Amino acid sequence: MADLETEITELERWQTDFDAYLHQTPTGAMPRHRMGVHWIPASNRAADHAYMQALRPGVIKVVSLDVGRLNEAYSYLDPSPNALLVIRDHPLSEQKADMTRDPVGTGKRHAAEWRQKMATTFAHFDRKRVAVCGINEPFVRDAAEEEIVVAYTTALLTDLTAYGIRCLALNLSVGWPRNADTPTQHDTKPIWDTFMPLESLILQGEHFLCLHEYWRDFPYDSLYEASNGERWGWTALRHYACPMSVPIIIGECGLSKEVNGQPAPGQSDGWIGNVSPAVYADQLWTYEQACHDNVLAVLPFTTDMASADWKNDDTLPAHNDILAGIQPHSWPTVWPVGVETETPMQTLILPKLDTITGYYGSLYTNSAGAKYAHEGVDVSKTTGTAVYAPADGVIAWSDTDTAYGEYVRTYHAQLGVCFFFAHLSQRLVARGEQVKAGQLIGRTGNSGNSSGPHLHSEVRAMTAEGAYRAGWSAHGNARNDLLSFITGWLAAGNKVEYR
Repeated sequence: MADLETEITELERWQTDFDAYLHQTPTGAMPRHRMGVHWIPASNRAADHAYMQALRPGVIKVVSLDVGRLNEAYSYLDPSPNALLVIRDHPLSEQKADMTRDPVGTGKRHAAEWRQKMATTFAHFDRKRVAVCGINEPFVRDAAEEEIVVAYTTALLTDLTAYGIRCLALNLSVGWPRNADTPTQHDTKPIWDTFMPLESLILQGEHFLCLHEYWRDFPYDSLYEASNGERWGWTALRHYACPMSVPIIIGECGLSKEVNGQPAPGQSDGWIGNVSPAVYADQLWTYEQACHDNVLAVLPFTTDMASADWKNDDTLPAHNDILAGIQPHSWPTVWPVGVETETPMQTLILPKLDTITGYYGSLYTNSAGAKYAHEGVDVSKTTGTAVYAPADGVIAWSDTDTAYGEYVRTYHAQLGVCFFFAHLSQRLVARGEQVKAGQLIGRTGNSGNSSGPHLHSEVRAMTAEGAYRAGWSAHGNARNDLLSFITGWLAAGNKVEYR
């Protein structure tokens, strides 16, 4: 009976907290700042509650299913409509073996489990203000592991979208996704190709991309500038290299001597023992301000902990200094913003030519048994592979054809050519639509007259008025050999980025 009375008293207190929270006057659509909280409420310290009440974070991630702690965290959020409570079910998020064995089945099961929780234990929360987590820090060391994670995440996001539940996708560890460095080629850009099909799923379900970023000494210490002027971090600020135009949450961040090596003998592995609370707070705010505009919040790891292994990461000693450094964030008018995809004029973005199954000029046989010369380049592709606009331009045509199936043709007046992509499973642009270099325009498939999933690509010579050039090719519609075009393009000192 005493336990029941205690529970009722706590419920009444939570209701009071919610009433106070719900009657706050929102200061705008977006949170005041981007400093969030990563809370593991193992000790349930009063000082942590006071800190969150004073900070009013835009995002609080709670590694617990304790409804009392979640209610409290919810009441501490910034009153803006885009503030977010993130819930991580720790046992569920560590089921990596299940994901590897059955990625789609595990993704669907996890979505169903979150659906059950949100319909019962957490039914009182506004679903627009709550997001859940899937697998934490999955292995993505090679393309095969990436495909597993993408299959899992696709199933998870698809079902959660249908259930009206928001999610933090991927939750990648610091330093990922991978690079493609070789013994002779170094400092290659992080590779997002395998993950790009998730972009539309994240946007459709109003989900978030979640990344973990740490630094060894200072947030800028791994910042790199490529020869073309692009910048990204190898550890902290690695998200600069992400080409997705999606909302991002940095689910963990902070100073760690386990980044790029190990602590020196006897040295602390976290910020405590290496820098003062004031210096660490300054680093956190420096990082917060340096993050891309699409970052909703950065969550320093960690406020409270379930393991002594993280005692040197605890934010508690720095709370006063973090609060003293609060600086309102200037949000863009439209959020999230489009990621800058405009590349230098001499760079084309073209599909990877990894497995060519048909060349320009190859002799094919039609249904009547007659031979004809192939007018494009065929490349074997898994259905659903992203196809991007090669350069800034306009969609000259987006339609369905008996032979070509679903197809898209892009026109680029500045180059005097158009590119043609056929046998798609999806067309994601309409005729007359302006596109930017690297913009997602479709997905590969097996539509039309096709013997298997592949991408048919062509390049066609155009006039300044957008008509086909006469006398430019023996083939109709001024078709030219794409591979020869690429060879000439590169010989002229230009570049190709294959995606």
